[in-house]
Amino acid sequence: MFGFFIKKSFFDMWDNLLPIIILNVGFCVMLALSLGAMWGVGALMLELGATGTGFGIFIANLAVLTLCGAILGVYTGAASVMTTTIADYSKPTFAEFFRALKETWKPSLLFGVIQGVLLSLIVNAAGVYLHNMNNLINPLLFFIIFWIYLTWLMASQYFFALQGRFDKKFRKNLRKMFIMFFDNPMFTIFGLTLLSLFVFGLSIVLFFILPGFTSILLMQSVALKLRVLKYDYLDANPQADRRKIPWYTILEPERELVGKRTLKGMFFPWKN
Repeated sequence: MFGFFIKKSFFDMWDNLLPIIILNVGFCVMLALSLGAMWGVGALMLELGATGTGFGIFIANLAVLTLCGAILGVYTGAASVMTTTIADYSKPTFAEFFRALKETWKPSLLFGVIQGVLLSLIVNAAGVYLHNMNNLINPLLFFIIFWIYLTWLMASQYFFALQGRFDKKFRKNLRKMFIMFFDNPMFTIFGLTLLSLFVFGLSIVLFFILPGFTSILLMQSVALKLRVLKYDYLDANPQADRRKIPWYTILEPERELVGKRTLKGMFFPWKN
């Protein structure tokens, strides 16, 4: 299953390079706006003289990361609808992006704010608990907090994919993302997360134009689409063993839609 997940994610990206690039440029613009917001808030806090104290630093971090999370969250919510369209073998349009933006901005904004607040809390917790390493309690407390946050990050990979594929109800998608993670921990950790980290590293080399954040969103959309097929199978076969899913049979329609691909066909399709 994991091999097909990689194959489908790659060819979905390859078949939609132009929309992927355009969305990635949008992400770069959002990042630039976030950096500008960080600079503006930092300059304001310095002018007010509020960064010289521990509380002032905490407030500055909280304000900056919350604002950045809000900006990126709203854009990511709309972009995830586009990647869901791509994962379903359709071509996204600009009209669809703006329609998705109108439908998703509220839950996406809330989720982005939560991401920013949690990141701010973990950054400040690191400063507090790791500042004094003379006892074992402080690093132990931070270790616990860090792993709770890491679990949140793992589960949050499904949020925008759920929102793009299903309804836009914030609480329902928040609950479902944890269900997806705890029901598919090995795939989430050793499949989706590690591959996303690899794509992120490759994106740095290519200045986030390709594969970029959009390709990571696309992988999340593909991952959810394939996992939904598992749940459809279990619903149709309630006596089936959840530990022995017949992925080859389940993925047969998807393999036919992706088709057989070769390197020659990728770069010289007219020669096939």
